[in-house]
Amino acid sequence: MVNWAPSVVENFKPPKVVDKPDDLEKRFFEGHVERVVSFCQRHESSTPDKVQKSFLSAVLNSLSNDNVGKYWNFFAYAAYTMGHSHPETIRLAHMYAQFPS
Repeated sequence: MVNWAPSVVENFKPPKVVDKPDDLEKRFFEGHVERVVSFCQRHESSTPDKVQKSFLSAVLNSLSNDNVGKYWNFFAYAAYTMGHSHPETIRLAHMYAQFPS
């Protein structure tokens, strides 16, 4: 259902977009990004079995991360106790957004 009735929609305002804190990834994350070209170069002389294991290890690595569900809870608690505009709530929202769901 789509409702454009002024009495319903006039009170809604577009949300304020909040920029990500400076150096968020640098300060709070450790990461290794490997480009496809470098992956292929690294495995030029590897066996197909070794290439497959390496690829699956890289792709499935994030599934072993225990922080995926935690940051949603941290963010929800901060939003409830400090409000959505508090800097810590904003930081935690961006931290949560970094994890694949």
